[in-house]
Amino acid sequence: MQKLELRNNLNEIIKRLMSKEIVAFLDNSNIEKSSLLKLVVDSKGGFDQAATDPEKEKVFEQFEAVKMYETNYFSRLVSMISTAGNSSRSTYFSNMTLNDFYSFHKSLISTFDLIDNLLMSSKDIFDDNNDFDIKGAQNNGNLILQIVDEKNIALNKFQDIISSLEKLIEIIYFLYDKVEDEKFDSHPSISMVDSGSDINLILKIPKKAANLIAQILKEFWDIIANNKSYRHGQRLKGVENSLTVLEKIKDAKDKGIIDAETAKVISNGIIDQTENIILKNTVTKQIMLESRDYSNRQLLLDQNKKYLLEEGNKTEKDKTE
Repeated sequence: MQKLELRNNLNEIIKRLMSKEIVAFLDNSNIEKSSLLKLVVDSKGGFDQAATDPEKEKVFEQFEAVKMYETNYFSRLVSMISTAGNSSRSTYFSNMTLNDFYSFHKSLISTFDLIDNLLMSSKDIFDDNNDFDIKGAQNNGNLILQIVDEKNIALNKFQDIISSLEKLIEIIYFLYDKVEDEKFDSHPSISMVDSGSDINLILKIPKKAANLIAQILKEFWDIIANNKSYRHGQRLKGVENSLTVLEKIKDAKDKGIIDAETAKVISNGIIDQTENIILKNTVTKQIMLESRDYSNRQLLLDQNKKYLLEEGNKTEKDKTE
């Protein structure tokens, strides 16, 4: 699990389990029983909800969270609080069960703080509540992508993806220059690379370009996700009718803002480079976070395997004819 994923999951877990509230309450010199019991019961409810999420479950395994909330342990905790009543902090912390419960929540918070500090250079991808905010990040000029693979990503594949991204960004800059009469002076840069089996990649570009590229990838992805027959000719036909930016280019051509050749170069460039990027299993982070019965991550892997296999068979057939 990448640092960004772990950080975001920990942030949500800390909120659901009320870790900060529990630690702050137990740091008081005198502890009131009924308030602590309510916090503990609410924390158990948050754990039960979070445990249904496979990503949160992975984090729980790392922190042995199940132990804190399994029936026997939790019953001992509730019984201890009920017996201790309104007592001093030292009375409560003389009990090992309560000590472990406190240490568990403290470790969640300290781990989150450590990872959050490591990601400090990318703080503008989080909102004021420390939540991961993709839309806000894009409006700050951060294009957040995820490169998906079933194993470690090869260097040549990573280089191909970066090359296609550079070309797509150049085309989008050219589009804004010719159609909107708006020049972007800032050069694209990578502000963060966070790797696990997949790679989170954050590109720093003008916010208009970030939002437009995210939109193009999303619309192209929707064609793939909703088209069981993912073949070259059918896919291109779907793209030409589905990408909003192509309508904008056509409109600019019809109004005489750009000529037909320029319109063709921009349109083909957008289609070709977007296709190259997605065929290398790269889409926006937002797409990967969208909820569907069949995960977008697995759908991306499976569809591209199918397409590349069909392309290989087509090539072999062409050779024999």
